[in-house]
Amino acid sequence: MSKYSASLHKSLSLSQLFKKYAEKQIFLIAEIGTVHGTWAEGMRQAKKLIDAAAAGGAAAVKFQHVIADEILHPLSGKLRLLGKDINLYQRFKKLEQPPQFFRELRDYTQKQGLLFFSSFFGEQSFRDLQKLELEAFKIASAESGYLKLWNLALSSKAPSLAHTPIIASIGMSDEATLRLLLAFLASSKHAVKENIALLQCVVAYPAAAHEYNLLAMLALAQRSGYSSGLSDHSQDPFFLPSLAAFLKGMLGHTLLLEKHIKLEGSSLGLDDPFAISPLELALLSKMMKRCYSLGSDFSNGSALVKTLQETLRQCIKLENTLSLEKQENFIVFKKKLSKEMAIALLLAYKENVKEHVNSKNLTYEGFLNQASSQHARLESSIFNTLGSLQFHITKSEQAYYKSTKRSLIALKDMAANTFVAAESAAFLRSEQNTSPGFHSLENNFEQQWQSQKIRLKTIKAVKNGQGLNKSNCLVL
Repeated sequence: MSKYSASLHKSLSLSQLFKKYAEKQIFLIAEIGTVHGTWAEGMRQAKKLIDAAAAGGAAAVKFQHVIADEILHPLSGKLRLLGKDINLYQRFKKLEQPPQFFRELRDYTQKQGLLFFSSFFGEQSFRDLQKLELEAFKIASAESGYLKLWNLALSSKAPSLAHTPIIASIGMSDEATLRLLLAFLASSKHAVKENIALLQCVVAYPAAAHEYNLLAMLALAQRSGYSSGLSDHSQDPFFLPSLAAFLKGMLGHTLLLEKHIKLEGSSLGLDDPFAISPLELALLSKMMKRCYSLGSDFSNGSALVKTLQETLRQCIKLENTLSLEKQENFIVFKKKLSKEMAIALLLAYKENVKEHVNSKNLTYEGFLNQASSQHARLESSIFNTLGSLQFHITKSEQAYYKSTKRSLIALKDMAANTFVAAESAAFLRSEQNTSPGFHSLENNFEQQWQSQKIRLKTIKAVKNGQGLNKSNCLVL
C-alpha cells in the first residue's frame, strides 16, 4: 500500500509530513520545477523525473505552476542567463500548463509514495493548486518578501490545521529583510511556526558553495522557531547537502534539502546546468543519510556539539551574534568543526561514491577526489562554507536582488501628476531592463499600499512596464 494512500482531505502538519515521508530525518525534495513542450511531451518528461525521484530516495517532488503575467511584465525584456540572452516573459509563457496537468502529476506522484507540492506566483496559480488539496505549498526566494503570497497560503484553511504547511526559500535576504519577514509572520494571526519551514538559498545559477552560510541556516531555526533547511543551486551534487546533513545530525533535527534534478543528458531547462542526474540523486540520498548518521554520533555529550548548541543559543539576539563572530573562540570552534566535517565527508564519499567515479554518467568527482589527497584544502572549503551566523546579500546576488525581488511596476502609461490606481500597478519582478519600483517588503510598503494607508502620485510621466519609485512618484 502506498504511503500516500491516505485521503488528501486528512491534513497533516509539517512535522507529520516529515514523519510520513522523511527517511532517517532527511526530507529530500527533488526540484523538477517546470517541464517543456506540449502537454504530452511535458507529461512524459515529468513522469520520468517523478520515477527517478522515487527510485533515488526523495521524499517529495516540487513543481512550479508558472503563469507568466503573475511574475513579469510583458515588456521586461531579455535577461542574460547561462551565457544566453533570454526573453524570460516569453520563456515563462511557454512553460505554462493548465491545472489539469498538475492534477494528473499529483495523482501519479501519489502512486509513487511521494509528497507532491508546487510553487505558486500569484492568486490564479494559488487557486489552481488549492483545488488540488495539496499537502504543502512552496514560495520561491524571489517571492519570499511578496506578502500577498504569504497571506494566500496562510489563509489556506485545512481540516485540523490553521493553514496548509508552507516551505519558503529565502535567498536574496539580508538581516534587515529577514527581520521584516519574521515580524510579518509573528504579527499574522494565521501563521503557525510548526507549519512553516524556511530554506537558506543563494539565488545564482549556479551558486558558489562558499556563499551559503550554513551556520546561518542553523541560527535561523534558533532565532525564529521555524524549521530550517537548504535549497542548493550549486553544481557539486554532494558537498553542501552532505555538510548540511552532518550539522543537522549533530543537533538531531530533520533536514529539508531541495535539489534540482534532470533527465540524463537534458539541456533544455534553465536549471539543467546545475541540476543532478537520477544516478547522482540516488548517491546523494545515501551520502546525506551517512553524513547525518556521522553527525549524530557526536550528539552524546560531545564538547563540539555543546559548543554548537551554545553558539546557536546566543544567536537569538542579533547584537549577541555580532559580538560572537568577533571572538577568537568562534574561529577556533569553526576550525575544529571543519576538521570533523572533512573527515566525515571523505568517509561518506569513499563508502558511497568512489565505486562510481569511473561511470561515464558522472562528471562531479573532481572536487572531492582532489580533496581526498588535499585534506587541508577541504577543511578550508568547509570553513568558508560554514560562513557567518548572519544573513547577507551574497556577492553572486548583488547584481540581481533588487530587480528579481517583487517591486511595484506600472501596468499602463501614466502622465505626470496622476494618482496611481490599484489596477494600474502590480508587484512583479522588474528584472534588469528597467529600474525596480518600491519593493514589497521595504518599509512595509506592500501592506500600506494594499490597505490604502499610502497613495502614490507621479511627478513625471511613467511608461508601461516601468518601476514606480522615488524618482517618478511621491508617497502621500
